[in-house]
Amino acid sequence: MDLPIVVPSASCAGMLRVHYRELFAGTPDQARAEALSRRVYELTEFLVWVLDLKLDDLGPPVRVALHNSCSARREMGVAGATVALLGRLAQVDLLEPDRATECCGFGGTFAVKQPEISAAMTGDKADAIASLDVSILQNNLLGPLLGIRDPRTDKRIDFVGGIRGTGELERKVDNGHFAVAFSFRATTIAQLFAVADAGKIMPPKSTWFEPKLKDGLVSHLLD
Repeated sequence: MDLPIVVPSASCAGMLRVHYRELFAGTPDQARAEALSRRVYELTEFLVWVLDLKLDDLGPPVRVALHNSCSARREMGVAGATVALLGRLAQVDLLEPDRATECCGFGGTFAVKQPEISAAMTGDKADAIASLDVSILQNNLLGPLLGIRDPRTDKRIDFVGGIRGTGELERKVDNGHFAVAFSFRATTIAQLFAVADAGKIMPPKSTWFEPKLKDGLVSHLLD
């Protein structure tokens, strides 16, 4: 009887399911390797897609940020199983970070052979502020290439409110007021929470939200 082989690590499961077939191709063990690969399951896909596990969540409410490994997302294609499994826990508020599909830089021989690059990628992925679009622009273009160290005080940079749209950016470039313009996605509430939870302050030009909350002066008549 060919029992399933359940592996708790997507990278190890990927070795057995994907690379064993390549490793033993054209050898006397090719048929055995292919038969073995068909029995391999990553743990979460087995729980969700094979067993259809039903969970009774008895734990306290908790917020969870999920990052799927590259092996799970790309090689095994089981990232959806992890999301589905956590989604079956009623007390879990699941948050998927922005740039969820980007590599975190940590794992495998890459992290050993290129530790500086690996650490930088991991830090960038984990840093709530560095992951904001405005920070990516500042850290990779405005600062190192244009010498704009502080966008709040540098006279060469200006800000156009989101409500005026990309049409206003195009107009200012076309009439020569700006040399170049950049348009960002709106800051999400999840990003705001991540920065607040880290005890940090939103960087300049990142706090525009739409729609705006109603505000104004309310007067009450006093008898």
